Amino acid sequence: MDGMIKAAAGALIVAMLGIILQKQGKEYTLVLLLGACAMGTCLALTYIKPVISFLERLQNLANLDSTVLKILLKTVGIGLIGEICSSICSDSGNASLGKMLQLLSASVILWISLPILEQVVDLLQEVLEGI
Repeated sequence: MDGMIKAAAGALIVAMLGIILQKQGKEYTLVLLLGACAMGTCLALTYIKPVISFLERLQNLANLDSTVLKILLKTVGIGLIGEICSSICSDSGNASLGKMLQLLSASVILWISLPILEQVVDLLQEVLEGI
């Protein structure tokens, strides 16, 4: 909680500095924004480590295949990266590039999820054959 409050305060400071730096040039604001996003990502990773540990514990308890956990984590990561990059592109005046990144990340998430979807279809086939 303390880290979130500090990050929110830092984001507000960066936003104010961005407004001031915009008068100097948009490229300075973009560099500031990229730096702030990198720092926020590092902070987010510290919060994700316990979640990964919990998911691994859950995987062992439920006797799940490790590929399911990997796919889940990859899809979350791709979604977050796509959203952050899309926002940065939109903020820098390239909204269409940002929308393309959102489309691309959604497409990659679907592609990565195909093995799980195939397992679901196979399971449905087994259940329907048993009826």
